[in-house]
Amino acid sequence: MFSLHLSNRTENLLTHLVENLRTQPRRDLFAREVFLIQSQGMERMLSQRLADAFTVWCNFEYMLPTRFFDLMASRMGMVINPDAFDREALTWRLDALLQQIAGQAQQEEGPMAATLAPLRRYMSGEQSGLKRYQLSQQLANIFDQYQIMRLEMLDGWQQQKKSTSNSAEEWQMALWTQLRTSLDNTPHRGEMLRQFLQRLQGVEDFSAILPARLSVFGLHSMPPLLLDCLHAVSCHCDVHLYLLTPCQNYWMDIPGKRQLIRENLARLQAGLDPAPLIPEIHPLLNSLGKQGQDFHAMLLDRIDNLIDTDSYEDAAPAGNAPCLLHRLQSDLLDGGWKAKNDDEKIPLDPSLTIVSCHSAVREVMILKDQILHWLQENPDMALRDIVVMAP
Repeated sequence: MFSLHLSNRTENLLTHLVENLRTQPRRDLFAREVFLIQSQGMERMLSQRLADAFTVWCNFEYMLPTRFFDLMASRMGMVINPDAFDREALTWRLDALLQQIAGQAQQEEGPMAATLAPLRRYMSGEQSGLKRYQLSQQLANIFDQYQIMRLEMLDGWQQQKKSTSNSAEEWQMALWTQLRTSLDNTPHRGEMLRQFLQRLQGVEDFSAILPARLSVFGLHSMPPLLLDCLHAVSCHCDVHLYLLTPCQNYWMDIPGKRQLIRENLARLQAGLDPAPLIPEIHPLLNSLGKQGQDFHAMLLDRIDNLIDTDSYEDAAPAGNAPCLLHRLQSDLLDGGWKAKNDDEKIPLDPSLTIVSCHSAVREVMILKDQILHWLQENPDMALRDIVVMAP
């Protein structure tokens, strides 16, 4: 069973989580409660809140999605080598390959030499070793993402088929082929996940291997392959996805800012008048809501046994004088602008502050002073009430 819990407040999602754990206790007291999270900060926050709710909170395990799927695949008897394509290991393997490429004779001729020529040019000159290592880091990061996000492209590379017209794909494909050869064509993470998905979609029952309940908290986006694996897991155990979303209405059809610009450019080229902006759509949903829209659309398209519950809460109920932040949250909840008088002035207050800084160091300095100010002005505030987030 796949259960989706929606809310515009993290506190409400935590209430749903606590209620599920309380009303549906573990069938095996010695079995760990498993959570899929995105960061150590989320792990710490969940542990603190659950300890508050249950007084004692123990025998749990937090994992990243890829780590969880690797562990379950190993329990199913699948031969995997998760370290072969680990990002850090990839960095050094790519560095060794690039060192070989840089050491090859410049007079070499042939299609492969021409394909790898951009790499040789970049690594030439001063500080070639540093440039080679930095390039290895970037490529390891890209190849790590390709395994999950561009699995079809990697399949095409195995057949020496390109997916785009970008010239950089040629030397990336050549480098990836050499990397796979050096690892004896060991299955990468994407291939392992695809095999894992096929096993789960078969007739075998893996309920004894998988945890009885899987809680996914703090993940607001997921590659399609990982979502398919999570869906397949839900056929063998209970999966609860706790999703934070700012809008309670259907907002999948709201066009993004770039989409509106492209459409208007096409209309202008065709000699038509540009399409007017829809004033009732909140501009933040229009400009920053694309990722949330795509994830919601994937959930609706790919999950067929979805059971959803919601607990939206208006931060600015009628009759109150909301602060600036609550007014913004209330508008986002409805997906548009609430009716206001033209003469009404929105009061400014410190609930929402935008600071422009000249450098990242200055940002940290201002943030530190602001946190110290909060702690001094509010003696009841604890460090657990403060969250610092950065892209």
